Amino acid sequence: MIIFELIVLYISLPLIIYLQWLDKPYIRLLLLFTLIYMLIILYRDKNFTINRLWHWNGVEHLKVILLRFVIAAIFLTSFTLYFYPELFLRFPTERPQIWLLVMVLYPILSAYPQEIIFRVFFFQRCNHFFSNISLLIFINAILFGWMHIFLGNWIAVIFSFIGGLIFAHTYHKTNSVLLTTIEHALYGNFLFTIGLGWFFYHGNQ
Repeated sequence: MIIFELIVLYISLPLIIYLQWLDKPYIRLLLLFTLIYMLIILYRDKNFTINRLWHWNGVEHLKVILLRFVIAAIFLTSFTLYFYPELFLRFPTERPQIWLLVMVLYPILSAYPQEIIFRVFFFQRCNHFFSNISLLIFINAILFGWMHIFLGNWIAVIFSFIGGLIFAHTYHKTNSVLLTTIEHALYGNFLFTIGLGWFFYHGNQ
């Protein structure tokens, strides 16, 4: 049952979105119902306490998270300036009000729900299937990258896979969805700021 559930949620749904079998309003409803379904399953799970969705822990890992982000930020900035200089800082300079809105809303409306779906729910349902945590993290990252295929470009998929490795590792180490969300939001907001967010928003449009 759980295997079927994971195939439907993590493989079939991204494929349905990619193939455009549903109009955008229905896709948003589908994603909302998916999140609600996962929250219900977590709530009914006797091995899961629902306050973990907002419990703060793992602060001792914050320095490592920030140091890793600084290193990644240098690479991402260099990558943008070399391959896509025309996109660099275009979003905040040309549309500063919308950029500011994204900076505020992305962590709440995007990063946090994604971490519930891909880290909290996935780890809770799959932890006992894998004795090798590295394999679990790798599969999680693959599925996170796969989710972004609907954007129709390799940058979104590959960068999401790498981000999936980072976020899954952080969640495994800290067991904190809030800390993982902060890390996710750091990368997401930074990508939107330097210009690579174009590949995650516009995609193949």
